[in-house]
Amino acid sequence: MRVRVRVLEPGTKVKVTSHPEPAWAGTWIVHCRVVESGLQDPRYDLFHSQHGHHATVRRSGLRIVKEDTNG
Repeated sequence: MRVRVRVLEPGTKVKVTSHPEPAWAGTWIVHCRVVESGLQDPRYDLFHSQHGHHATVRRSGLRIVKEDTNG
């Protein structure tokens, strides 16, 4: 069975579910998809909405909170 993974647009707000540590808590904002990170489970560059920290996380470790509707 093939599962389709939704592509995240820049500006989409997500929560990181693959890292339970407190440093990963809060809302993160998708900056861009990492080039050549694969089609099945791509990586995304993220920035923390409050602290500005940078991280790269696979799509399977993210949960969408709110999509960017500015188009």
